[in-house]
Amino acid sequence: MVLWKSKPEPIMTVVQARYQRRRQRREQQRHLSRSQRLERRRRRAQAHLEVLEHSFLELMDKTELEPSVRDKLGRQAKLFGQLFAMMFSSAFAGGSYRQLVQRLGINKNLPGRILRALPRKSWQDRFRKMGRSILAELLCGVPQMSEASRSRSQVTLVVDSTLMRKFSDKMRLVARGYSGQTDSVVLGVDVVLLVAVIGDGTFIVPLDFAIRRPDPAGAGRPCHDKLILTETMVERSVNWLLEQELVTGPPLLVGDSWFGSSALAKALEELCGAALLVNGKAAWVFYLDGGRRLEGKELFEEPSLQRRQSPQAPGMSYARVLANSPSFGRVVLSIVWPYDEQDPYYLLCRDTLMSSPRLLRAWQRRSWIEWCFRALKHLLEAGAGAVHSEGAYYGHLALRLMALTILLYSVQRRLHRAATMEQVLWGIREHWQSLDSKFLNLKALSSTPS
Repeated sequence: MVLWKSKPEPIMTVVQARYQRRRQRREQQRHLSRSQRLERRRRRAQAHLEVLEHSFLELMDKTELEPSVRDKLGRQAKLFGQLFAMMFSSAFAGGSYRQLVQRLGINKNLPGRILRALPRKSWQDRFRKMGRSILAELLCGVPQMSEASRSRSQVTLVVDSTLMRKFSDKMRLVARGYSGQTDSVVLGVDVVLLVAVIGDGTFIVPLDFAIRRPDPAGAGRPCHDKLILTETMVERSVNWLLEQELVTGPPLLVGDSWFGSSALAKALEELCGAALLVNGKAAWVFYLDGGRRLEGKELFEEPSLQRRQSPQAPGMSYARVLANSPSFGRVVLSIVWPYDEQDPYYLLCRDTLMSSPRLLRAWQRRSWIEWCFRALKHLLEAGAGAVHSEGAYYGHLALRLMALTILLYSVQRRLHRAATMEQVLWGIREHWQSLDSKFLNLKALSSTPS
């Protein structure tokens, strides 16, 4: 007698199981009431706030920021948590700076007094030390990986400048400059930021920053422009990466057309071997191998170019051209035609053996620094500091950059990328009155609103 067994059901794949779990969660959320949804969002915001608190404690342990401030002030820094609450009120307490001062009874001059306790070079050194320690922790096992794994963890340096708006011209750092947010010339502080992008944006670590002083002291003394500041920061960071053996070779430096300087490209190759990849301008002149002279705007209509496609650069076609530049010398031009009807553009790099798809992937990582600026300006309100001295503003910007680095690290590492930083910070801002934070010492704001 033969017993016929039923045919076993096929085993669900990992992707199908994940899809089923997400579908079940959506079904459960759809049947929740308004109060249950609100309570669920509050619990999530409380969990995110606890993650940020642990990250800030690690920040103070790594940088030894609190003991140094206490020694300089000559008093205990027990109000250090209140300092963070006042400076980052928009992110961690939901209220404005003035609202926190009135409700908590904190001295409004406390942030300026603590920020002036250390000189500007000390603030920069502490921020640089903190960024390097996090980057070293993330790249500790990369040199021992296989070639394929190491290619997914490449380090790309991205540099860009922004104008932090300041409504007071009492500082020597404030000058008139063009602001892209307002599309006009306004008063502000010109800041140059250098970040390290690991992979295709898996982790972003700010490494160094510099402030351009528009009117240096001394008769006839030239000011440090963005190119000189960039050269110093990149040389310092690349040499440190090579000394620690965190990278196998000098990384690429990616910047927009503002950093398209032949002097900067040649200086970086001579000092630390880094290659500069910039967005080309329409007025630049190039000579092809046949001796034909073309401008940047004429490259897109050249009939002799052979368009290529690569799975490593989806959504675009490209052409690789070797040419001579009167200022850069022998260069590699990567001309790109996007499929989404955007305007074509081209990238310029001095003569290199790197393929065009790799250059295109490195260029796509440049947009992450814009995301850093957006978080720094809107979520952390870096331009809202009520300080007037130069040293205090260095501390003001260094503390906010430290907070930005910790936020990026904690959200993407501790939460395993389960939520974006906008979701974390805006969730905390929305439910700040119902959250409890011992570290920030905000008991008065932790009660549930009636």
